[in-house]
Amino acid sequence: MRNIFPTNTINNNKKIIFSGIKSLINIINDARKYPQTLLFLIAYMLYNDGIQAVIVLAAQFGSAELGLAMDVLITAILLVQIVAFIGSLFFNLIAKLLNTLVTLKIIIIIWTLAILFSYFFLYSEMDFYFVCCIAGFVMGGAQALSRSIYSQLIPIGKEAEYFSIYELSEKGTSWLGPLMFAIVYNFTNSYRLAIISLILFFVTGFILLLKFDIAKGKSMVK
Repeated sequence: MRNIFPTNTINNNKKIIFSGIKSLINIINDARKYPQTLLFLIAYMLYNDGIQAVIVLAAQFGSAELGLAMDVLITAILLVQIVAFIGSLFFNLIAKLLNTLVTLKIIIIIWTLAILFSYFFLYSEMDFYFVCCIAGFVMGGAQALSRSIYSQLIPIGKEAEYFSIYELSEKGTSWLGPLMFAIVYNFTNSYRLAIISLILFFVTGFILLLKFDIAKGKSMVK
């Protein structure tokens, strides 16, 4: 049978894959020289996994646990997008008044409180709208401030390489939160216990941020 894929194309694809893996390993090894950069990256990976999981699983929680209709869920999603824009502007102002890292810590605390509210008090349609508004309000701010902080921790001339790690930590581990949710639900058959299990990502990310020294991190990459 004739090979429809040219040998040269297959070899080139293999070279690209191996080259990409080798480049990623080299970047990770190089990042060890900058422990504060790595510390922030791990913290970001954790609390961002929590954020992504809440966004992805909110509709499932609303439908399965609260019995909300599809039109309510769609309205809530649209509401999140509108509030997210307002929130990003608000937290940008707060970051200028305080500083970026403190503002990011405040946002993670708000996310944690939203998870606790969902576990203890989320029972009605209005409660769901309230939580969606809170989540939307802090969602945009967390992404923008995290990127702003990380951009200050990158060695000069290596911006592309280090942002590739950042994107990998954002997209490559986004399955951890849903996995945690699924495991807890399968063992407990409770959506409330499953949703509150996500608080682990926010708490551990926040603890790492407490250990993070942005001034030291900036000085090491100059």
